Amino acid sequence: MGSGIGPSLVTLFEIAAEAAPTERLTTVMAMMTTGVVVGQSAAAAATGVIVDICPYRMGFLMCLGAMCALGMVGIIHKVRVTGRGPITRLRL
Repeated sequence: MGSGIGPSLVTLFEIAAEAAPTERLTTVMAMMTTGVVVGQSAAAAATGVIVDICPYRMGFLMCLGAMCALGMVGIIHKVRVTGRGPITRLRL
């Protein structure tokens, strides 16, 4: 379950570093760190409530949904920055 944490943090912090002005980089990184803590707390609480109410599979589906959403954020960012997607040659 924790295998996505490293890539998630790297992706989000890289996007923030590219978007932030140089003179505000420290502030942006502090805000990102705070956001990670608050977001993880809220996600853990929400997942706990869902697992208490529904079968445990619903908690797993929440994690899977978050992983898919983060993957889409990474792909959208790559397309916006480089002008091409992660798959450069696609033949149908």
